[in-house]
Amino acid sequence: MGEHGKDQDLPAAGGAAGRYQQTYPELTAHEIDRLRRFGEIKHYARDEKLFEVGKVTAGMFVVLKGHVCISQRDGRGRVTPVVEQGPGHFLAEVGQLTGKAALVDGYAEEDVEVLAISPENLRRLMVTEAELGERIMRALILRRVNLIQSGTAGPVLIGPASSPNLIRLQGFLTRNGFPHHIVDPGTDPEAAELIARTAPSPSDLPLVICLDGTVMKNPTEVQLARALGMIKTPTTDILFDVAVVGAGPAGLATSVYGGSEGLSIVCLDTRAFGGQAGASARIENYFGFPTGISGMALTARAHLQAQKFGTEMVIPGDVKSLDCSRRDGSFSIVVNDGVKLYARAVVVATGARYRRPDLSRLAEFEWQLQLHLQVRQLQSRLPVWQLHVLPVRRKLQSQRQRWTRGLCASLPRVGGSAVLRRARRRRCIGLHHRRQHAAERSRRARGEYVLVLGR
Repeated sequence: MGEHGKDQDLPAAGGAAGRYQQTYPELTAHEIDRLRRFGEIKHYARDEKLFEVGKVTAGMFVVLKGHVCISQRDGRGRVTPVVEQGPGHFLAEVGQLTGKAALVDGYAEEDVEVLAISPENLRRLMVTEAELGERIMRALILRRVNLIQSGTAGPVLIGPASSPNLIRLQGFLTRNGFPHHIVDPGTDPEAAELIARTAPSPSDLPLVICLDGTVMKNPTEVQLARALGMIKTPTTDILFDVAVVGAGPAGLATSVYGGSEGLSIVCLDTRAFGGQAGASARIENYFGFPTGISGMALTARAHLQAQKFGTEMVIPGDVKSLDCSRRDGSFSIVVNDGVKLYARAVVVATGARYRRPDLSRLAEFEWQLQLHLQVRQLQSRLPVWQLHVLPVRRKLQSQRQRWTRGLCASLPRVGGSAVLRRARRRRCIGLHHRRQHAAERSRRARGEYVLVLGR
């Protein structure tokens, strides 16, 4: 692939010519000169790797001389060419904002000279050079989206498509915008052979082949995140200005505002950024989006914006305890495996927990519906930012969702008219309302309904 081959490369790069140019923009000589103060010149010999899948990179590279070939490689060692970059192009994706491991390989096709910009200076560049920073940020985002949509990058999850643990890990990676793909041993002989060799017990499934080829057996979200470099071991000798517990809209907004003012911020969430809003198919009442926006798109932007200002994200980061008795006035937070973080201030933005209807066997139906919705959404191959988990206790998120007949669905804080709109074209057996008194029903916070769809 070269400059002469761009037209042929468009489908692999993600679509029309305009989108390709946004994904792989070419910087002018004047623009490169503006970037020189943020980096240092480095040289690489022919066939030498600039960065490698699964290993932390030096940040962003701006190619000054020569050509660099970019390719994807999954945990099974299967390589897929992506693009060739020459003078004026830059090499990075959103992971390089925070010094995360590379998701692609990059090697020099000839002797190469590059301008290497560290993650810290890349964030400075984004703020100082606003126009250039906007173009670079858009390119980084589109490259991550392309990696996710390619279906050939990232770790490999091996197990039956209906496995609850596979769906658990798939939902975790999807909600965090991390590329991955699924292999069903029922249709892939190589995967079936690997399971036969390494996973004699059903409880060991799914297997996860990490970027470096390591095989994990049914890992927890924290174990998987550490293996993939999604989270680094938190630095315990740093006193953060603010620790934000919860990465929903409130927590992300705190991180953005604090980081933009130069404060050192650490943001923690037990599972994924976005919170309950991140699982919403459409948000119509959020300031600044008159036509509406999906919850994942909104919170994904906030997540990247917080990282742009240097926020350290610890996701998953399960906060176990908070110590407010330190003599120096700071706070101590115990996270995950006993690791302690210290901060001058703590913002608790953990959101609300909805009250549950007092119905027998609700937990049984709750799990069945959650499993069904995830499977149906993943099978429908919706755009990556529209894949999300919908527990029963949350609001019905999409009119396009095909509900399992005969299961209960709880609609917190949704009026009766909204329920009827969503039940349209369905045979509705019953509608249960939690609140018992008219005085309570008159409150602005409307009750919680349970919709039972017919067979």
